[in-house]
Amino acid sequence: MNVLLIVLLVSLSTALVVAGLGYLVGVKRQHQLINGVDFSSLTDVNKFGRILGNSMMLSGLLMALSGLLAYYQLISLIGFLVLFCLVSLLPVWGLIYARRKCAAV
Repeated sequence: MNVLLIVLLVSLSTALVVAGLGYLVGVKRQHQLINGVDFSSLTDVNKFGRILGNSMMLSGLLMALSGLLAYYQLISLIGFLVLFCLVSLLPVWGLIYARRKCAAV
């Protein structure tokens, strides 16, 4: 099996899981999937979930895009790894932004 095909399959499957979880949190409002957040300290739990879910869905989309770019050799494997690592951090920045935006004073 070709290395680029494995990269594509792994990135697409990871993207599907991350985007699916983002959809459940952001759109379907299944906030019980979020772990480690004190919901009593938030002013608007739905807005928090929407921001975090949207950042996860965007991260999943960009993960799939990075896998496709690597598969069609528009970027190198090193470029793919750097891009994939940076895109994987997007939900962390979404969490930080959502906590600042929805924190109780």
